[in-house]
Amino acid sequence: MALIATYSRQTELASGNTVALKTSRVSLRTRILQLLKGQAAIPLMYAYGQLEYTAMEILGPSVAEQQKKNGPGVMLTTVVRIVDQVLAGLERIHSLGIVHHDIKPENLLCALGASTNKIIDLPSKYEPSKDRRVIVGCLYWASPNSRNGVDLAPRDDLESLAYIALFLLRGNLPRKPRPREELRLCSQETVRLTKPNCPGKDLSEGFPVEFGDLL
Repeated sequence: MALIATYSRQTELASGNTVALKTSRVSLRTRILQLLKGQAAIPLMYAYGQLEYTAMEILGPSVAEQQKKNGPGVMLTTVVRIVDQVLAGLERIHSLGIVHHDIKPENLLCALGASTNKIIDLPSKYEPSKDRRVIVGCLYWASPNSRNGVDLAPRDDLESLAYIALFLLRGNLPRKPRPREELRLCSQETVRLTKPNCPGKDLSEGFPVEFGDLL
């Protein structure tokens, strides 16, 4: 069953700051956010614990929304900045023994009034599903290990980030279009049919080879 949280914009009376107030039964994500406090690529959390609400910073558009608005072919310097920031955030997440499992453009949001990208939708549990028939996360950005039933590790988050970087640089990836309504848990057979293997050196043709080396 999916774990759903709802957000609303509220004002803190003491400071006058506007925050995003989240209502959710998911408490582990809140504890993980507290452990990650201070990392620039992790959303700020202002208050939690006494009620079923968590007060967090309000974030701007996602990388996906910005790419759609500005058109394909993001500048190299911008892609490098995004990758550097997300890598720093993932390094901190992985240091806690946690794998995100769902790195995608929609889960990378820009901080308001800054050029810092934040990682959202942290996992709600430490251990992923042991069911080898399913893939956890977004099919389109999943790593080869995900679709082959291999236990996920930090390397899989990095591969998803590499796909995002190449997508931003190229403006596309050589895959079939995503279905309009994609299930969060997709069968491995579906992934194999819709996401063929593409060598990194082919995807990064015309761009710095380091991007292809990530795959």
